[in-house]
Amino acid sequence: MPAKEVLQILSGMRDIPIILSPYSLDPNSPGDLFQRDGRYNEDGRDQTNILYPLLFGQDGDEILFTDDYSGILGTNLALLQKTGIMTAWNGKFEGGEMLTRAEAVTILHRFYNHLKQTGTLRQYSSK
Repeated sequence: MPAKEVLQILSGMRDIPIILSPYSLDPNSPGDLFQRDGRYNEDGRDQTNILYPLLFGQDGDEILFTDDYSGILGTNLALLQKTGIMTAWNGKFEGGEMLTRAEAVTILHRFYNHLKQTGTLRQYSSK
């Protein structure tokens, strides 16, 4: 999914931090400072529920991911929203909140249907 589409989808979610800045290959650019914010620490700390800002760069009309974290996480969140598997409610994704059993079952059912519709269910199931 192109970064421009991901940015458009995620911009509607008030609880997903996004930073859009001019794209630069300069190693002293502001984007590089954010890559030192702990998102790549390998010191063994549990970072499961930490949501770092998603970084996008703009070069003229082109929107780019400025780091791997933003590209992978941003694309996955946008796909969950776009496919309807997990959706924002009242402008919030609420990814850090606990799920109820009913919400978990709904998500699993939507995911199952998505895999079935796209013809990829066989990769994950014997059915």
